Amino acid sequence: MKRVTQLKFLLVIFILIGSWFAFSGCIDEQNDLNSQRCSNECILIQGRLTTAGGVEAIPNVDLKIQWVNVAMEGGGVIRAKAKSRTNTNGAFSVQFAQREDERREGYYELIYYVNEKIFHVGNGDRSFALWDVVPDSVFYYDFQIARLAYAVVTITNRQDIKGDDYMNINLSTTMGLDGMNTFTTGGDQSFFTSDKRWTVGGDQPVELIITRKKDGVVSEERKTINVPSGQTKTFEVTF
Repeated sequence: MKRVTQLKFLLVIFILIGSWFAFSGCIDEQNDLNSQRCSNECILIQGRLTTAGGVEAIPNVDLKIQWVNVAMEGGGVIRAKAKSRTNTNGAFSVQFAQREDERREGYYELIYYVNEKIFHVGNGDRSFALWDVVPDSVFYYDFQIARLAYAVVTITNRQDIKGDDYMNINLSTTMGLDGMNTFTTGGDQSFFTSDKRWTVGGDQPVELIITRKKDGVVSEERKTINVPSGQTKTFEVTF
């Protein structure tokens, strides 16, 4: 009886694995790069890739625009629409034609192929979603991509965090479309017994946000720090 139960368990596992591969394999990857040769009702997308808080251009970066229409449960279409490359000023320009099915569903995605050892790309996500794109239109986008740097925030009196006290440290870096987004690292320091090294944007202002609860009183402090790209810098704070 025990062996039968084990065999049933293994059968369920194999079915689940097979289902996962079936769903993941249903993505239809299509090539529609010929749409770049359109002569009327084209979609023109222009913009720049910058870093250091939008101050410095990122030249010679390959870009791809694709249409994405993928269901949550798996399956769908990813269609390559256009390719480009940034010039010495970080600027790019690309055009393509929109198919009928692209007007009804999905969205466009701009993928940038920067060096992940130099630039922050999150969990390998090197893309921006482009919504409400319609034919015979011009769109301009400025994308900020932060360089990698690291900050260590040292709490000089960590031993004083007791009972219901807490100290939350967040480091916020601007990025994304027109620098309107942020990526934030850090957390509640009561979960850590020692100082941690956090990823931040290099060569640009980073907001250090400190929230304290001490003797029942909550307070917030904000500072601006700057870390050279590729380096680690230590900052001291007091609870």
